[in-house]
Amino acid sequence: AANVALVARKVIWRLCRVIDKTCISPTSQLEQHIMWDDIANLARYLLMLSFNNSLDVARHLPYLFHIVTFLVCAGPVSMRASTHGLVINIIHSLCTCTKPVFSEEALRVLRLSLDEFSLSKFYQLFGISNVHNAATTAFRSAHRVAGERWSAVDRSFITNSDKERLSLSSLEAITDALL
Repeated sequence: AANVALVARKVIWRLCRVIDKTCISPTSQLEQHIMWDDIANLARYLLMLSFNNSLDVARHLPYLFHIVTFLVCAGPVSMRASTHGLVINIIHSLCTCTKPVFSEEALRVLRLSLDEFSLSKFYQLFGISNVHNAATTAFRSAHRVAGERWSAVDRSFITNSDKERLSLSSLEAITDALL
């Protein structure tokens, strides 16, 4: 358990640092940045670690929400579904964790949030409105062409019809729901 906590802390810290580095040479879209491969890989690690509260969500909640707000609507559908899945797992972990101890009212609000993030409204806000099953989509892997890196292929799946733009009001709605 101590190793899992250490790994989670390191992955969260590293992802925050990589995201911070994107401001040095900004691009119009995060997935066009040279650091995108690292961001996408680390975000997928976070999703894996988020199962069974291996992220120690209560301790890292501000950092996790910071990461989510940067990754909402970024990347291919599988990445956006992963970000949505991370949020679902964070809320689920808060509902089931033993520390801190939440009041019944707080647990009720968390369960309502869990239901709310499963609605089609939030699928649209996360840019996955055309997805029938976000959990399956998050784990769908791209076909690899010989000689290409996975991330380069994954990036090629982003088309105008696939990419849903995130408005500031949508980000505000997600942030309000997270708070």
